[in-house]
Amino acid sequence: MLFRPLRQLTLATFIPAPGNQRARAEGIRFVRALRPPADALVIAGRSGTGKTHLLHGLAHLARHQEVPRSVACLSSEQFTEEVMRGRFHGDLDQVMDCLAAEDVLAVDDVDRLTWHAEVADALLDVLLRRGQRQRRSVLTAAMHRGAIQAHPLIDFLDRQPAVDLALNERSERS
Repeated sequence: MLFRPLRQLTLATFIPAPGNQRARAEGIRFVRALRPPADALVIAGRSGTGKTHLLHGLAHLARHQEVPRSVACLSSEQFTEEVMRGRFHGDLDQVMDCLAAEDVLAVDDVDRLTWHAEVADALLDVLLRRGQRQRRSVLTAAMHRGAIQAHPLIDFLDRQPAVDLALNERSERS
């Protein structure tokens, strides 16, 4: 199982909007910290704010450090496919163990997973296992309350430190 961040989405190409520098800095601190203050960091914001770009940029940063050694970067769709394949082939526990063992796990658009309870349950299980192993997770979420289904995963995300990304002025005008 190999999930690498997209090559073109790096911190060097991430141009934060005014006010997003703090989110970028917090993400860098989280990935670089010898002992991060939490097991997961949530990057929150509306569509078009750069959540996915920052997620991939932080995953690139993590890959190029001495520690952590392994990084998996998945979209919510890829995570869903892994859960469905694992269920179909009868090796879901092994798939989830692999994701739980990664030094850094980056998953994009996790709030979309709440519409499929089995997939949301699987992610929550992976995140809880990662917490027990003191592994870092970077997650993105739009967190529009009306657009998500109630699920314990949302309660977990609400308890994690979060950084918010805002639309830049050009995006707000278009």
